Amino acid sequence: MSGTVTSSQSPRRGAIPSPRSLLAAASPHVAVAAAPPNFITVPQEISMWGNDVHGDCVTAEEAFAKACNAPEIFIADNEVIAWATRHGVLEGANLVQVMQWMQSDGFQQDGDIYDDGPYFSVNWTDPTILQSAISRGPVKIGIAANQLETAWRSTGGRTGWFATGFQSDNAEDHCVSLCGYGTFAWLAQQLHVQVPAGIDGNTQGYALFTWNTIGIIDQHSMVAITHEAWLRQPTTVTPAHMKFIAAGDLEDGRIQLFGIETNGQIVSRWKAATNPNSAWTAWAGFQTPPGGVSSVCVGVLSDGRMQLFATDTHGRTLSCWKTTTDPNAAWTAWSVLDGPSLKFIAAGDLEDGRIQLFGIETNGQIVSRWKETANPNAAWTSWAGFQTPSGGVSTICVGLLSDKRMQLFATDTQGRTLSCWKTTTDPNAAWTAWSVLDGPSLKFIAAGDLEDGRIQLFGIETNGQIVSLWKQTANPNSAWTSWAGFQTPTGGLSSICVGLLSDKRMQLFGTDTQGRVLSCWKTTTDPNAAWTAWATF
Repeated sequence: MSGTVTSSQSPRRGAIPSPRSLLAAASPHVAVAAAPPNFITVPQEISMWGNDVHGDCVTAEEAFAKACNAPEIFIADNEVIAWATRHGVLEGANLVQVMQWMQSDGFQQDGDIYDDGPYFSVNWTDPTILQSAISRGPVKIGIAANQLETAWRSTGGRTGWFATGFQSDNAEDHCVSLCGYGTFAWLAQQLHVQVPAGIDGNTQGYALFTWNTIGIIDQHSMVAITHEAWLRQPTTVTPAHMKFIAAGDLEDGRIQLFGIETNGQIVSRWKAATNPNSAWTAWAGFQTPPGGVSSVCVGVLSDGRMQLFATDTHGRTLSCWKTTTDPNAAWTAWSVLDGPSLKFIAAGDLEDGRIQLFGIETNGQIVSRWKETANPNAAWTSWAGFQTPSGGVSTICVGLLSDKRMQLFATDTQGRTLSCWKTTTDPNAAWTAWSVLDGPSLKFIAAGDLEDGRIQLFGIETNGQIVSLWKQTANPNSAWTSWAGFQTPTGGLSSICVGLLSDKRMQLFGTDTQGRVLSCWKTTTDPNAAWTAWATF
């Protein structure tokens, strides 16, 4: 690990206190599992990242956080300084402002972009919560730095300084990172230094990064100078090149997300706990049929088990499902649902809980099949033709009206949006004819249910911009609003899907033209609530 500087270097500061309103509104980190008794991350290479000559400490801490990734990501000094310059924070910034930008416009290096995940506030006065957060990633904190600089200078600006006996200081002016915790003796051993004479090695402390070094600070001193603390989850969003995404709800209400990489392989991640504000697991490979898949969708069996459907590069339809109703249950192997060659697939639940599947053939015609009975293990009907708008369709999705009738949406080859729906709540009822939802030309469409049961529809225009409309009231027969622009990540999106958090707030996911996955969600359970900004996921 680098981290040796000469005492002639003059460290700079530059943190501006984040608005208290943002701290109050932030989702708190929840300790969902016991943290290990001690923990530390010590990158092999760290740097000043410009903080010796500029007040870019808030951005420098972001570079340190990337260095704590496994595998380690070292962001070059010139990129850190360029990023801070581009965002107008080279000589000062508040912590929240930088974390917000880092979620959708992170460091760029070697053709990749390294973003932050969503951020959570951390109660730094509670050791259990703080240690839980540190074990999940470096905790970004805003501090008053006068006393800390004295400790840093005690070693000539080298790793291994000790900070004890601090007094309360309210002048927040610097941003640093907590990357470990344990006794002074254990932390000193990890940093290959000795505990100074007169300091009890059994004292509980934290490993703290600042100014190209890592030192050790005791609990009391850390609390005395800290004024805000944040956990990013994940700390670093490593490049994931996705071309398609789908979401579904596990039996306990957690969202599970499935992405298709550009090579056709499936990856997945899910909420770590049922708390709607809980962190997400990291992306992980998911069993993928040989040759990869081109589209994927999620259905829910009548007993609550998730069933996954996909089309492969040969146009075959395949499926796998949870073996039991335990949300952590294993998945069956993929099996083929014999039928026509398909290029796109969507699933929805009939009023009695049976899944109905809709596929688009290579010629744009729609076909469908469904479970024969409400028994989750029932057989499927054969594929059959389904009424199709003239000229065929290119994408399709399913929504549920507030009375649980299924409503189908599609985009046709001219970019028009069309819809049809069940005429009654009888699951075997007929469908209406297709009708056009006047609006912009769309290339992709997705639907989800607001907290009061109204359907909200999201479309991607041919230029990648998002538009949306929704039912005006919870009456299933109510009119629709007009299409309106919806906040869109820079550069636009290529695919979009909707998930429901365990408190029924809607969460939106999308893939952009660079293959990144982004997300935004409702801020409260009010169906008319605002949305968060998009964040790289």
